[in-house]
Amino acid sequence: MMRPKGRPRGRRPGLHPLLSGLMCLWLAACGSPPHAPTSATPLPAGAAIEVQRTPAGRTVYALLPPEARDAAREGAAEARAHVGFALADTQRCLGSMPHRMETVFADRLVVVDGPRRQAFAPDPMGPGIGAVLVEPGRDGVMVQPMVGASALSYQLQQAAFEHWGAPACRQQR
Repeated sequence: MMRPKGRPRGRRPGLHPLLSGLMCLWLAACGSPPHAPTSATPLPAGAAIEVQRTPAGRTVYALLPPEARDAAREGAAEARAHVGFALADTQRCLGSMPHRMETVFADRLVVVDGPRRQAFAPDPMGPGIGAVLVEPGRDGVMVQPMVGASALSYQLQQAAFEHWGAPACRQQR
């Protein structure tokens, strides 16, 4: 019996083990650092979760619903993977441009920049994930895929090109 060409013996199709391991490390590293100003608004059970952040420079906040913390929940692992791929692709295209990346598990993100407050929340009709590009002194930009979670990678890179002028992030249409 012949095995399909291009697939090593004994391997199943899917993510390469090294890639999936790197994705797990990436998602863990994108959590909030201990020095980041953070606050969560306590709300009754079932209410929306709001998180506040104060960026110190150019920052990409990946926004996932709070339920996605539990990877065992239906769709959570896939949502986290799509967001992880989008962050990795954007990290690569931004290259040496100074920036931070952070993953936030909330229904709503409030960015505080001095006296200014900007609120961002994914459209409830979409997949519930997105990303926000912020920089002190400028309006932030919300990126959210409406045609499927895999579109976030393309859209986030294009937003980095348009918002921050990173030429390597430009996507061909």
